[in-house]
Amino acid sequence: DANYQGDGTSGIYVAMAQAEQGSYATSYIPTQGQSGGVTRVADVCNQTVPSGIIGQTEGGVIYMDFIAQNTGSSSQSHFWLGSAGSEIGLYGGNQFIFYSSGGVSINGGSVVTGQRYKVAFGYETNDYVAYINGVQVGIDTSGTYPTMSSIFLNSYSNGTEIQKKEIKDFKLYNTRLSNAELQALTK
Repeated sequence: DANYQGDGTSGIYVAMAQAEQGSYATSYIPTQGQSGGVTRVADVCNQTVPSGIIGQTEGGVIYMDFIAQNTGSSSQSHFWLGSAGSEIGLYGGNQFIFYSSGGVSINGGSVVTGQRYKVAFGYETNDYVAYINGVQVGIDTSGTYPTMSSIFLNSYSNGTEIQKKEIKDFKLYNTRLSNAELQALTK
């Protein structure tokens, strides 16, 4: 609440201020009665039954812009659509693997801690493509796509395999964009 009268004695009062380390603002972390720093628990997001959002009859695109912060395990998830056995996703701690239970696995190169990545995974029956930072890293022209009912970020469908990262942007398109659009999106 600002309360400055211009008289040289009144002032501005700040309640519940939070100092940030670095340039990325985070949500408020209450620390009443605690001394020293408080560590934020890893953010995990999921949405069940996003009907009308996931392209279940036309295909779609998953896009994420993030900074990798933990690249230790090869099984850690970045994002998943669907549930175990009926899914599309991107996982990998040391190497990107774009995956669909419809018979698709596209390897996308090494993941480096601290590196910013813009990734897009386009999917449609017999038309899968993966892009990383404006470069097409693979295609698959023989895969189907499964029925999907959930969205998971930083987690697999059972809540495990958290891949810590600073997510700058996430988009889910319910139609398959062109390869030129995916290239431009990930530059």
